[in-house]
Amino acid sequence: MLQNKTRSILLTVWCLTIFVWLPPIWFYFFQTDYFLGNFRGLQNFKLSAPFLLIIFCWATLLSIPKTRTLKNIIGAGSSLMSLGFVLIYYEIFHHTGGFVILFSGMILLSMVREEPEPDDGK
Repeated sequence: MLQNKTRSILLTVWCLTIFVWLPPIWFYFFQTDYFLGNFRGLQNFKLSAPFLLIIFCWATLLSIPKTRTLKNIIGAGSSLMSLGFVLIYYEIFHHTGGFVILFSGMILLSMVREEPEPDDGK
């Protein structure tokens, strides 16, 4: 069961990273709009670079097994949720990018459940 939880956490974080990094890379190589029109704000690399780097750093940190602790997963989920709220509030990415980041933070937080400690018979 631990492997499924780890796999789903890694899958969520890296799918978010690829999904958010795809529009600026697409625009850089092809100089056309990404096929999802509401991601147009992400094509401006100067505007989206801090957010892209934050997501990439969390994905890298959670990929290392030694640093994939409960505190780091909660920290990643919380920071992605708050980043999503800020992006939606200031309408930086035309809502869609902010919602994707917000929901991925919520998914990460929903995956975190502390394992029950074994009862010593007391």
